Amino acid sequence: MQELGGAASVIVAAALGHESTSVEFFECRGAAERRREFDGGHVIEEGTIASRWFGFHCHTSWPTVTWEHITHAGCGIPDDWPIEKPLRCGYDITVEGSPAMRVGFSMEEDGNE
Repeated sequence: MQELGGAASVIVAAALGHESTSVEFFECRGAAERRREFDGGHVIEEGTIASRWFGFHCHTSWPTVTWEHITHAGCGIPDDWPIEKPLRCGYDITVEGSPAMRVGFSMEEDGNE
């Protein structure tokens, strides 16, 4: 996974006309505050990993290209993570720059609430 994401960052930087100088992987994890049961018998126990924020910083002469992803089970998300609350199911794609863009994809039903 790390190699794939790092390569994707280098490709995006190249598409923007910049050669990468280095690629840095980062990862943070959040623990479930309580036991959580899901449809189909899946369970996340209290204290186990319930969320994960990871990505890559592809450094170039200018700009830095950052690719990141947050996965969560509706709990265990530290307050300082860049995720909107209230939580919802879906995907957000944000491009910071000029022009800045944001696209959101929401799922109508979670099935677990």
